[in-house]
Amino acid sequence: MTAMPNDQPKHLSELADPGTTVMVGVCSDRSSFESRPLTVAEVDGEQLSYLIDDSAPWAEHLGDGDQVHSTISNDRENTYVSLNGSAEISRDPKRIDALWNPFADAYFEGGRANPHIAVLTVRHDRGTYWAGPKGGHLGSVISFLRAKLTDGKETGEHGEVAL
Repeated sequence: MTAMPNDQPKHLSELADPGTTVMVGVCSDRSSFESRPLTVAEVDGEQLSYLIDDSAPWAEHLGDGDQVHSTISNDRENTYVSLNGSAEISRDPKRIDALWNPFADAYFEGGRANPHIAVLTVRHDRGTYWAGPKGGHLGSVISFLRAKLTDGKETGEHGEVAL
């Protein structure tokens, strides 16, 4: 995808919403890197927050300041995002309650009473996005044809995430 000359940084809130699925990668045992899908509970400035099970093997050793790499692949909107940042873990019941929702209730065994619920907040410090025409596969076909007709000069946007 070739960047357009007027591509502007996009705010994280333009690229993710609560409910967006994000592949979140962490060094869970300090030696191997793992990624897993997590659902965004909150978008706040440069931060994405997720409700997690802190007893899961990947999360047991995750601590404040650990590096996190996240990716978003939204085929419906034809947007793709790569983000880097650092983790912050909270077990504050008020914070958990603020992010709690019916989907979380279905995910966590025992619902809100589960003692292993925590909030993973990733404060992003670097990010890049790619955006093509909307419309799923048809939009991609149109983008391909447009690229062929314009020597690849108008195939979409590419830029920094404003963090």
